[in-house]
Amino acid sequence: MFLGEVRHQLDEKKRIRIPTKFKKELGEDFAFVKGPGCIRVYPKHVIESQIEMISSKLNPLNEAHSKFFREYTRGIEFPTPDNQGRIVVPKAFLTHAQIEKDVITIGADKYLEIIPDREGDETDAILWETAMSELSKLIG
Repeated sequence: MFLGEVRHQLDEKKRIRIPTKFKKELGEDFAFVKGPGCIRVYPKHVIESQIEMISSKLNPLNEAHSKFFREYTRGIEFPTPDNQGRIVVPKAFLTHAQIEKDVITIGADKYLEIIPDREGDETDAILWETAMSELSKLIG
């Protein structure tokens, strides 16, 4: 289970390191997935089971299903860290998540989320308020 957060940075070549506190749980094989305003990082076995579950519920002859699945799977990459553990983040992922340099990697149970860290903005307060609002809707 991934919990907590780590603030860190991409280097000048747009490479990132998975924070030490998350490495063991994540394992050697993982996927970058375009998430809502973020880059999600899933252990390989988790994303594979998620793809299988989604695929089993879709009809490949249904055009809308095919378009959805194409868009979903094209937003998935299996990166390979270099010898020093750095991972080049694809430009499309950085653009999608509006990441420039400073990031926050957040543990979100079965995956990680990498979001931009914009010092001085109200990101933390907004995220907390949104999360609490959604939680109150769920539990009443």
